[in-house]
Amino acid sequence: MPTSPPARKTVPVRVLIVHGIGHEGPGFAQHLTAGITRAMQAALSRLGAPGDAAELLAEEALWDRYVADQQARLQRALRAQIPPLVLSGALAQVLHLVASHVILRLRARVVPFVGDILAYQRPDAKQLIGQELDTALTRLRAAAPATDATIPLTVIGHSLGTVIASDYLWDRGQRPDGFTLRNFFTLGSPMAFYALRYGSGRVEEFDKPLAIAPPGCWVNCYHPADPVATPLRRLNPAYQAAVLHDAEIRNASLITAHTSYWKDAKVHEVIGEKLALDWAEANGVWTPEVAAARWRQYAERLRL
Repeated sequence: MPTSPPARKTVPVRVLIVHGIGHEGPGFAQHLTAGITRAMQAALSRLGAPGDAAELLAEEALWDRYVADQQARLQRALRAQIPPLVLSGALAQVLHLVASHVILRLRARVVPFVGDILAYQRPDAKQLIGQELDTALTRLRAAAPATDATIPLTVIGHSLGTVIASDYLWDRGQRPDGFTLRNFFTLGSPMAFYALRYGSGRVEEFDKPLAIAPPGCWVNCYHPADPVATPLRRLNPAYQAAVLHDAEIRNASLITAHTSYWKDAKVHEVIGEKLALDWAEANGVWTPEVAAARWRQYAERLRL
């Protein structure tokens, strides 16, 4: 009885995911990767390509541990300053004691958020975090054989992770060992605030963003209710040229906006459709002319 030939191995798309402020553990991006995979396969099926054959390889960069120890010590010191809450005396005195107690507790709670931003400025922390991203890419390269000398890479960053990823890619000329940057997706990015680090702090001088040639792209996803995130194309002409689109995300409240991107269907769709095009190109699904037309259609849909 004749046997069917073995299924042809396809070229996967590779994604590096960099988390934002606060402690994260392994699996922090599982909702994102699952949603992107579904969206990628659905987009390929809609375009008449074999969506069920598409493969996504993703690695998480867990960088918070390089700054967590110092922050934990500071948190313990601040918590030790909180006196027991004893409610006695006149109403005004009681209210003052309660308010002071709440403020002291909040001060300790904000350490992981402010601390990550400040700690990342230390040269030793930045170097260690960069090595963590190197290690994640080593795992990503080893996950499947690659015939290309440089492997196309998609990087997804959230919050401070967008700044960390941008600095990392800039320092390595957008070509970390064995890879070349294909796409950059920023979620809830505070990058606009980092204009204050350069020159006089004027946004006009914050003019050296990552530059990705088509059919690669940089898409910035932001929620209008997210106090950390801003559109990037409006910063200045350099960012207008570098960022293909500021994708507005609205499926969250003010309280949950900054962390909503991981599970948001529109975020999954925006990223998944682009990865579908990349997978089809890498696996020769379409002629170069058709692939170019698909890319133009994707870019035009984003701008609508």
